[in-house]
Amino acid sequence: MHRLLLVLGCLASCGRVGFSPLGGAVDDAGGDGPGTDGAPGDVPTDVMLVATGESRLTTAPGTSQLPAIVWTGTEAGIAWEDDRDGNVEIYFTRIDARGQRIGSDVRVTNAPGTSRTPSLVWTGVEYGIAWTDTRDLDEEIYFTRLAADGTKIGADTRITNDLQPQTSPSLQWSGTEWLVAWDDQRTGSNVISAMRLAANGLSVSALMPLTPGGATPSPDVMVTSTGYGLVYANGPTGTPEVFYMALDPTGARVGGVVQISPTATAGGSYAPSLARNGSELVIAYHDDRSGTANIYVQRIDLAGTRIGTETRVDVAPSSTAPAIASNGDGTTVCWYDFRNGSYDVFAARLDLQGTVVRTDVPVSTGGSYASACKLVAPNPSIAIVAWTDDRNGGTEIYIRIVEL
Repeated sequence: MHRLLLVLGCLASCGRVGFSPLGGAVDDAGGDGPGTDGAPGDVPTDVMLVATGESRLTTAPGTSQLPAIVWTGTEAGIAWEDDRDGNVEIYFTRIDARGQRIGSDVRVTNAPGTSRTPSLVWTGVEYGIAWTDTRDLDEEIYFTRLAADGTKIGADTRITNDLQPQTSPSLQWSGTEWLVAWDDQRTGSNVISAMRLAANGLSVSALMPLTPGGATPSPDVMVTSTGYGLVYANGPTGTPEVFYMALDPTGARVGGVVQISPTATAGGSYAPSLARNGSELVIAYHDDRSGTANIYVQRIDLAGTRIGTETRVDVAPSSTAPAIASNGDGTTVCWYDFRNGSYDVFAARLDLQGTVVRTDVPVSTGGSYASACKLVAPNPSIAIVAWTDDRNGGTEIYIRIVEL
């Protein structure tokens, strides 16, 4: 096992560092797509991370899938959906800097129906989770908080209340309150809506529709120095492209909607994931322009203006569903692709100018179907990746600490 001594100041430990639009320092921990974000708090100056092989995180009967991951400065928290109890629930666990589990799995939800697609955030002292839930016989967005050891704080909070589906939440912490954005079908067409929540999870704003109809599920929102940034895919002319909008600290839109991906002549752009590097944002997405999916990255300022040109990250065809995290000196990206005749997860590292430093680093080698990767990047040289994998005949969560 190869060991790396990684001396991490606040910048590297936190991943993406900025300031809360509502006061207080914010450290953005990268990945959930996903909805992964850090927050104020003292971060240890040194931590030893150990590059590891792949390891199976979940072992219970049934299906475990769609992980979300955050880095606290000393350990990682991971949430996922799991049907070991007969219906799909949200579970949570922690791993240390060597990839070893800390304590037992925590069952976060316990209600009739299904609980899916968790978005996980670390505030500096506790975790927040938002997810899609059918306990009310329709799909709604719920929220809860966990203490640093995973103990649940209070009851679940129902965020939405509509007969039409409300799905795919993305959660952020501003330093004083939460913002959750999600896919909203209450009008009969997919739009992205958002709501602010107080620190205790209670709503402090009305529902805020943010996009025109046609937005695809799974928006990604990120706290910035001036409010928030939000990315999503939309097909107003029939072919999906990646769009960005800036939000102020109240969640209200600032300026117009900006198209990030080039207008497609074929295919489209999908599955955007958002990271922050200081005063810039970096968006990863997959694009079908060449007749097969590839991973691209584009830097933008907080208003959505492109900085430089987009960069193709991968080498192989059929690469899809990227996740991106800041690493303190650039960004780290993971995705899955079919280059070896099976779906496996790969990773790449880019510098602050968006230049690829390393690419096509193998993460999974199971030779089956690995997908839905999420990651955190405590520093430029290493990332902790979690993904869904069915190599053993069942669907489980796997993890790996990868040297880049």
